[in-house]
Amino acid sequence: MKKLLLIIATILTLSSCTPEEIELFKTLNPEQQQAVINSLWPPTGCVDAMKRVWPQSEWAWGERIMWRESRHTPTARNASGASGCWQIMLPLHSRRFYAVGCNPSQWTDPLCNAKVAYSLFQEVGRSPWNL
Repeated sequence: MKKLLLIIATILTLSSCTPEEIELFKTLNPEQQQAVINSLWPPTGCVDAMKRVWPQSEWAWGERIMWRESRHTPTARNASGASGCWQIMLPLHSRRFYAVGCNPSQWTDPLCNAKVAYSLFQEVGRSPWNL
């Protein structure tokens, strides 16, 4: 599914580009192409961001967790320091923001929050969300 979304976004992006820009885009690796797409079409919220980062097999679980944690609200924050769509614990996981190419001050950015949550998930599974 992620690959299909990338292809569709690429077609839409390339349809308004010059031939030189199209050729340049083709030379980029998939991660760079995704970065271009994300900059042209930022995610519209928590769920959209998750679907750009997480594997499809985890989407249903992820939507439930984000609803439980933040009601899909990117600016959600509680007194313990849990922040964003996934309620990432700051400053405990601040280093993860840097590791995924973001800054901890971007905790309200759904894409950064989803990347950090996925990084955490890859390392320790569902346990940070008590599952």
